Amino acid sequence: MVGKEKYLVYFRMGVIVFLTFELSIDLLNGASFIEAPDLTKWGLWITFITFVTGLFSCMPVQDFDSPETYRITKNKPVMAWKLFTICFETALLFEISVTIVFWSLLTNSLKLADLGWKRKTSLIMDHFFPLLALLIDYSMNC
Repeated sequence: MVGKEKYLVYFRMGVIVFLTFELSIDLLNGASFIEAPDLTKWGLWITFITFVTGLFSCMPVQDFDSPETYRITKNKPVMAWKLFTICFETALLFEISVTIVFWSLLTNSLKLADLGWKRKTSLIMDHFFPLLALLIDYSMNC
């Protein structure tokens, strides 16, 4: 593993550690495993799954003995890079949608001034960090 792939692995591992920390704090504070109406948590979980599959997609490609072996392996439906691509596109779409809806429509009804600093920080990190991580990963792959 050389060059850009090494930095991608380190970046994705760092994001996984941070998201694990953030999700475990939510679970320790009494949140249920998956809160269906709370789209913020869905965004965190799908981003976490995206970066876990992203780690597997950074593994080096194996050498193939023959073109036939390459063709069979290439067309398998469950390949790490295919799962990562699907998860990445889904996560980016969800994060952009949730962030726009939350920060443009729902914050007016939440009265952010009345919330404590811990809750404000949690709300900002729940929306800002996953979107930022996905955009940085996107820019590293371009």
